[in-house]
Amino acid sequence: MIARKMKKVFTLLCPVLLASLVGISCKQKSTASTPSTHGTTGVSAPVVTTITLTPQVNYNLSGTSYTYTSNGTTIMDSSGSVATSPGSKIYRASIYNTKNQMVCLKISRGTLWFTGSSPDTTIFKNYFSVETLPYSNNATNGVEVSMTDTTGSAWSTSKGLQTGSTFSITAVKEQWSVGMQYVKFVANFSCKLYDINGQNQKTLTNGVFVGFFGNI
Repeated sequence: MIARKMKKVFTLLCPVLLASLVGISCKQKSTASTPSTHGTTGVSAPVVTTITLTPQVNYNLSGTSYTYTSNGTTIMDSSGSVATSPGSKIYRASIYNTKNQMVCLKISRGTLWFTGSSPDTTIFKNYFSVETLPYSNNATNGVEVSMTDTTGSAWSTSKGLQTGSTFSITAVKEQWSVGMQYVKFVANFSCKLYDINGQNQKTLTNGVFVGFFGNI
């Protein structure tokens, strides 16, 4: 259920992480409230705030509905980060298919600035809150949604305009497992996904993502 740190490490820790986070989720309270409105706005969709849901992603893409729920075997969730420069990171959460290693859907959130090699626990926790966020190229100043379809083609919000698109984090909860800090979150979103050349577009609506960002 829990996000992997990096694939090699998480292959070893996955059973421990799953058991640990099941216990944690029964003890801690979630944070869920009406998101602030300093990002993009668009057509309203049903709002999901249930933080106790299993990591998953649900959405409608060009008229077809998709659901991927982490089951510990064929569908998995993972988290990671990319250092954009010393003292800054962009965080990523994914739901993906283990059979073909394709990312069903990935959310990136950036950029967090900090002092040292990694943010301290307070800075990391406070960076993720219930709020509405703008789409940003490569998640530099907001969020990016990306995916790989069944043909292996890549699609991203960073390849075209997002007029009318929405992205809101509707619930967050800090969790710890094997000494690692995570923030579990629920995101509600709609967006336009473009191919690698920005020439073809798919419209994603009624998106709900439940996953983890890790302080890694």
